[in-house]
Amino acid sequence: QTNDDGTFRCLARIASAIFKASFELLRAGRQMRSVFGLVDILLKASAHPIIHVCALAQECLPSLLILDSEVFRVDPSYALRILPLLQQRAIIPHQYIGGVPNLDAVALCGIDFNEFLSFRENLLQDVLIACYQNCRREYVESCTSAVEEFCDPGSRGNTS
Repeated sequence: QTNDDGTFRCLARIASAIFKASFELLRAGRQMRSVFGLVDILLKASAHPIIHVCALAQECLPSLLILDSEVFRVDPSYALRILPLLQQRAIIPHQYIGGVPNLDAVALCGIDFNEFLSFRENLLQDVLIACYQNCRREYVESCTSAVEEFCDPGSRGNTS
């Protein structure tokens, strides 16, 4: 872990804490001035390659994506922006060494394989469900496209 990763982790933790502390105010339609910057930080943190960083932000995303009040409704484009990143997170991280897949998740995302599976089956699942609730048709279209890309024999991405 580099110093930058530590800095990103701290920023993600702060943004997550602010969101959690102000969630009821957001739902009531207050705290409107700073919400879009906070959402942007959470979306950027959720795209970070180190799972410990993105998990902090992704803890907030289910609540954020389905946040709906009389005053404030989350733009469905947020779910669409994050969906491709979430789909990539669902893939077991690996790299090819000598033509053979190596499932050393620590080298790629900063956690061991079992931690990754727990992240994927718990936290990531909640965020994907929130994305689906936010934009059902686009979600299905995006997943169909991702599966088609995954199954394309010409694509040699790091997918599993």
